[in-house]
Amino acid sequence: SFGVQMSSAARLVSSNRRQALSRAKLALYMDSSVVVINKPPGFVCQFNRKAAEEGWTNSLMVKLHVSDLKLDLDLNDDLHHAHRLDKGTTGCLVLARSKDSARKLFQQFSSHEIEKTYLALVRGGSASFSEQAGTIRGILYSYDGRVSTKDSGGPGEGKRAIAETDWEVIASSPIVPLTLVKLTPYTGFKHQLRVQMAKCMKAPILGDTVHAKAKLSPKITDVVKVPENKMYLHASQLSFHDCRTADNKKRVRITVGAPLPTYFSRLCEQIKIPLMLDMSKGGLWVNGQRALTEMIPEKQCQPEVGQGIPEQTHIEQSDPQHILEQLDARWLAN
Repeated sequence: SFGVQMSSAARLVSSNRRQALSRAKLALYMDSSVVVINKPPGFVCQFNRKAAEEGWTNSLMVKLHVSDLKLDLDLNDDLHHAHRLDKGTTGCLVLARSKDSARKLFQQFSSHEIEKTYLALVRGGSASFSEQAGTIRGILYSYDGRVSTKDSGGPGEGKRAIAETDWEVIASSPIVPLTLVKLTPYTGFKHQLRVQMAKCMKAPILGDTVHAKAKLSPKITDVVKVPENKMYLHASQLSFHDCRTADNKKRVRITVGAPLPTYFSRLCEQIKIPLMLDMSKGGLWVNGQRALTEMIPEKQCQPEVGQGIPEQTHIEQSDPQHILEQLDARWLAN
């Protein structure tokens, strides 16, 4: 029989191509100022706020990933981090295409202009929630990287801050004690959502082994197999103003929705929790209006010489597709 053997060099090239395609598929949205990716689990974001103000990123691993993504998207300039997501958290992560855009994004985060919405599968059925929605507000403490709702003291200088999160029950499984919740944080303390769900709501996020030590109930494991080493916390939507101008009247509100990871949506299906299309597939909104999530053309048909450009109507000025063209924006997700 005849066989074809691939050299180690050829295998490396093939592997690099696959990795490049995989990284490029992470990109959801891109305009002249930012790139928003659908962060996979395991991607480490060691973001430093002081470094962000100076326009730097401080993690070699992040630099390597971002540098690769820059090449995969055929960008000329470096990408810069403006915020972080935990290693196990998936979903919307915005990267700036310049130091100036990074500073503007940081300012939006600092002034709470940027809105983030998360989806989480938590341990606990409908009986765990006396209400369908509410707000968690209280002080969180951090000592030596460990976050708690109690001031345990500890070596070195600790941190404390008021942390606030809105929560809403989306649906509880009818066959196992698991619930899908929507979380909207108004502050950005480390591990905020994980600690608040585990300690304040007594409904830990599935897969969070740091803040929930107890094993899964047989009521869950006897019914469905939960993948190991996966945390079911997803940054579902990220809403921000475009970075072209500081004029509030001219700024555009962009909302990017990141599709759920396959393992997340598959488990929801197995435990009979229905998902809305926006949750499972993501999407793009401009000033609150949904845009067509197909590839937005880089160039529109130009008028013939001497024809001139027709005056924009009010409808054109408010049309999501027209606005995206002005931003040189593209929806990159499949």
